[in-house]
Amino acid sequence: MRRFLLLLVLLFGCSPASAAPAGDVIALDGRLCHYASDEPFTVSTIFREKDRFVCDGAPRHGIAEFDWLRADGLGFVSTAKEPWFLRFRNTFAQRMSVAFRYADGHVEIIHASGGDLAAYATGGQMIAFRVPPRSVPVESFVLGVEGDPGVRPVMRSPQFVSATKLRRDAAQNNFLFGGLAGLLMAAIAFNLGFYGALRARFQIEMVGMATAFFAYVAIWSGAVEQMGFMTGIELRLGGALVLLAISSYTMVRFSLSFLERTSIWRPAAQTAQAASMAAIISAMGLLAADWSTIRFFDTSFHVFSAITLVALIAVFAIALWRGSPAARFIVIGMAPVVVAAFVRVAYALDLATPSNVGESALFVGATAMTIIMCYAVAHRVKEIQKAHEEARQRHGELTLRAERDGLTGLLNRRTFIEQVEVRLNFDVGDRLPAFIILDLDYFKQVNDTFGHEAGDNVLRQAAELLARTCRTGDIVGRLGGEEFGILVAVREAKEARIAAERLRMAISTCAIHKVVPGLTHISASIGVAVAGERRCSWSDLYQRADQALYAAKGEGRNRVRVAPQVEMDAQAA
Repeated sequence: MRRFLLLLVLLFGCSPASAAPAGDVIALDGRLCHYASDEPFTVSTIFREKDRFVCDGAPRHGIAEFDWLRADGLGFVSTAKEPWFLRFRNTFAQRMSVAFRYADGHVEIIHASGGDLAAYATGGQMIAFRVPPRSVPVESFVLGVEGDPGVRPVMRSPQFVSATKLRRDAAQNNFLFGGLAGLLMAAIAFNLGFYGALRARFQIEMVGMATAFFAYVAIWSGAVEQMGFMTGIELRLGGALVLLAISSYTMVRFSLSFLERTSIWRPAAQTAQAASMAAIISAMGLLAADWSTIRFFDTSFHVFSAITLVALIAVFAIALWRGSPAARFIVIGMAPVVVAAFVRVAYALDLATPSNVGESALFVGATAMTIIMCYAVAHRVKEIQKAHEEARQRHGELTLRAERDGLTGLLNRRTFIEQVEVRLNFDVGDRLPAFIILDLDYFKQVNDTFGHEAGDNVLRQAAELLARTCRTGDIVGRLGGEEFGILVAVREAKEARIAAERLRMAISTCAIHKVVPGLTHISASIGVAVAGERRCSWSDLYQRADQALYAAKGEGRNRVRVAPQVEMDAQAA
């Protein structure tokens, strides 16, 4: 196993630069020289074998690479008033040593290892070493990076930046991640608020996804440290990967719950769930891995993440092919973050050249996804609420059809009797239930002379007159054929007669010829039965009212007859 780097010194002969470079950034990509060896190092070895540094400018990300890095011809001045910083993104480095050589030959060395690295960590998993201030230009630097044996310590996008640039980037970082965090919190509150009314499972999945990614952003951006909670470099890297894996799993769960069940291709869905769970396990393994297993868990995490993304794309494609309306929102919303995640995986597996734009792509994609998916959730919630409302309306219509007569719209016989029985068993105070049964006179002749359609029109007209003439609280229904029933509440029998006469007059005086041309007149015979002081049954009340109806018909029709009160009380007793 290679020994840890304890000392790094730079003493290459370089001529001083005449002027500092323009701008606030000196990019080192393409300017670095690489030197790697498994043999022990001494200062004299570095001096004697300086030609072993390969300065071809090609990026190197192998296990044995990035042990020693060098860049010459810098020529900038770092002072106490205007300091400069060596900044780069770092992964799995356990020890670092950096040496700066100035134009006057002076060398400054900084060592950092283990938990000390946290002091140099900034937002976005960046490492920033402040260049020791001197009045002469910095000509060259050498950086030694070492991870655990068998692990590649990766340095991405190395550059020297001024303090002004560092502050500006920090402000941009806070703005970017602060905006994303605000969107994530808004998404959480939005879905929790809607969940109380709708209780759709995809809303809880969205809350889980936003919460996990919010925690990841808080660690990755350095917000945890800015709030005063110091974390080690291992937690920033390994813990962030665990949260990223959990975010991936919750994204899978959200996608599957948001899509319609019939549009999901089950093999791809099961693969996405299994691979995302495996990515979580691999990420957790990184936190406890030693030098012999850390590379395995790192590679496994990114491989399983790639499998998850491929399976998700298959799920989305099949859902689109099957005509899923929700799939369009999923594809549009998830496309930015899926593409950005592929870019990140490609960097981690050395399949693409790292860049600042690529490193931030995941968060830009997550911001776009959050905005689009919040709109998609709102749209889906609106669709579900509309579907629920239509279902309630259909249920109401079915209930109405079950309770109402299809021709007249009045209560049908069954519902009318049920409501009358409830009223008869209900205490109505000082009022008595009175049942009115109304039968249209000579209705059969109307059907025989003018046809059944005309007869239906007469029934509708009679029902409309009854509904309009009766008072609020009266129960009106069609008992069958041309027979109608009305239950009213009265103080005495003569009030029931008055109510029945009002109904008879409404029928006999209506302009029926407007409904059935050629028909000049219709009338009705009415029987009335008033309940006594004691409780009576529907059958008793109907029987007495029906007898009164037949009496009215026998006396010449178009008249009202009331069943005798004495008879009613006797039957009730």
